[in-house]
Amino acid sequence: MTSAAYVRPSGGESELPVSLASMGIADPDRLAAIDRLELHGHLGDPHLDAIVATLAAACNVPLAVVDIVTPDRQTYPAEIGVNACCTEVPDELSFCAEVVRTGRGITVADATSHPIYGSNPLVVAGAIGAYAGEPLVYGDHVIGALSMFDSTARAFTAQELDVLRAQAGLVMAAVRLREFADRDPLTGLRNRALLLELAQRALNHRTGDQVVPLLVLDVVGMGRVNGALGTPAGDLFLQAVADRLQRACGAADIVARIGGDEFAVLLDHVESVEQAQARAKALCAAVQGPLLVQGRPVELEVRCGLTTSFTASADELLAAAERAAGDESPAHPVRTRSPQMDELARAIDCGELVLYYHPVVELSTGQVTGVEALVRWQHPTRGLLMPADVIPLAEDSGLIVQLGEWVLRTGGAQAAAWAAHGRPLDVAINLSPLQMSTPGFSDRCGAVLAAVQAPLEYIVLEVTESALLDQPDAAQDLTKLRSTGLRLALDDFGTGYSSFSYLRRFPVDLIKIDRSFVAGIGQHPDDEAIVASVVGLARSTGKLVVAEGVESPHQLAHLRALGVQSAQGFLWTRPLPAQALEHWLDTAQPHAAAPLPAHVPEEARIQQMHAEGASVHTIAAALNVVGSRTAVGMRWHPRSVARVIYGQPAGRPTPGAGTGRPQPPRPAARAG
Repeated sequence: MTSAAYVRPSGGESELPVSLASMGIADPDRLAAIDRLELHGHLGDPHLDAIVATLAAACNVPLAVVDIVTPDRQTYPAEIGVNACCTEVPDELSFCAEVVRTGRGITVADATSHPIYGSNPLVVAGAIGAYAGEPLVYGDHVIGALSMFDSTARAFTAQELDVLRAQAGLVMAAVRLREFADRDPLTGLRNRALLLELAQRALNHRTGDQVVPLLVLDVVGMGRVNGALGTPAGDLFLQAVADRLQRACGAADIVARIGGDEFAVLLDHVESVEQAQARAKALCAAVQGPLLVQGRPVELEVRCGLTTSFTASADELLAAAERAAGDESPAHPVRTRSPQMDELARAIDCGELVLYYHPVVELSTGQVTGVEALVRWQHPTRGLLMPADVIPLAEDSGLIVQLGEWVLRTGGAQAAAWAAHGRPLDVAINLSPLQMSTPGFSDRCGAVLAAVQAPLEYIVLEVTESALLDQPDAAQDLTKLRSTGLRLALDDFGTGYSSFSYLRRFPVDLIKIDRSFVAGIGQHPDDEAIVASVVGLARSTGKLVVAEGVESPHQLAHLRALGVQSAQGFLWTRPLPAQALEHWLDTAQPHAAAPLPAHVPEEARIQQMHAEGASVHTIAAALNVVGSRTAVGMRWHPRSVARVIYGQPAGRPTPGAGTGRPQPPRPAARAG
């Protein structure tokens, strides 16, 4: 037997560009990407571990790894069987390093007779007899390989190589999920969860009297910035703050955005409390001053808090720094009440606020099953103001609890009115993190809903991942609320603080997929893979999935194919006040496509989804999510889906299948 490089068919599965293949293992941009993704060493990531375990089981191999290759080492973020093969292997004899160097999948059917790999210490020792590997591509870089090894010489089948390619795609989807989980989507900085993880690591590894200084910087007056310039400009302002802060910090400092207007810096290379205080003072001074936003100068003021506490807990360290930042002594800028804040207080009391309702459509039937309540401010001079203009101002002024209770009271009363008139609709109401942080939050929510006799079976409270992260008592409060009969939704899933562990720790009933993923459906396979992963996880844990931001029939078809149960977006209508919504429900038929049959042959299901515009990637993901398999028992792959579409048997691989276009023949095996 000999070795051969295998060439992947084109059409979303094409051979890597020559530029990728020519990039060296030591390419600085490549190494920076690996560092940014923090893929060094075993991660204990359950998704990556499950992917590797599935590969080993499906292909009946004793050893499978996600291998990250750098000039000085190879590390395994996920692996099966590595402990039995711990011999160090030079790069020039490494199978995985060759995949990274060439940017191509390779197979070696008989490693012992190979002129190069025959000298690999693990081959010599009899631990490896055959190999197959697939490159892991992140942006413009091959960061590693997904590899499987057998202890005896054998040729891997085409079906096994299909499984390898499919699992490599899932590895990169899991890597991107980790990236979303660790980064703030607006600024690109580390988020609160990662900051706490790194701070805890620093605390665990400190020695003697070593200090772990943490600096918190609270931007003063964000509500005023949003009110004066609008939320998009406010986002640009925060991005400029993040950029200025990052440039002022040292290369080894850990910079994070930990809240809407809060940043933090874990200072490195600090030898004493005095040195930490000096660096913190210099940083705060460097950050202050005007920033240009859309050509207009905006004054930046920050309130800073430093702690060098000798606590053993990262949570306590951050809490101490936040308390220090909240110190309103003369040394710190003090928040002042603006005219807009006074106007909002009057608006809550004088009836200037109104709720608009955005329908939620059940995709299997096309029926409207619920609505999301969204606050509007009918300002006497500025017109109708959106939530992005109202919520930050309420949070900055301390009016968010009063506003939140108004929304809860009004939305609960509307749910009761609809139910009494034979129009039962779920009413979803958003909770603010600051609202959740108030003492007696759960009891107060229950009292407000009881006062308006809200039907709790139709009430859904929406919480964001950041709110759960910020509130240590959130699980207890939410469990108490859910026990009254209402339901809980995890909003904006996957937008920076995302962690699947929330689905185990918190009693949520629904997962709302953020619109940023929906926007890429049908265009970016990564977004489809992430949505498919969320749907599969939700299905396995008994939770419903709602997709936000659906704006086109094309997105709708893909979401239905992926198994998403419900959706909302401008495809159906914009948010409407209660009376206008009732008129829309009575006169307009929400246009969801006809439901998929519950039990049809897979070939018919594939053809129907294809006719609706779903890509082969979407169809494969949708079939795998529900446990479907090909005629020969394999997971569906985009190329096996394409074979069905173009009239070829799904269980028999054909070179070039997957695009509907003629492909060059697979190259013959060549000697090592």
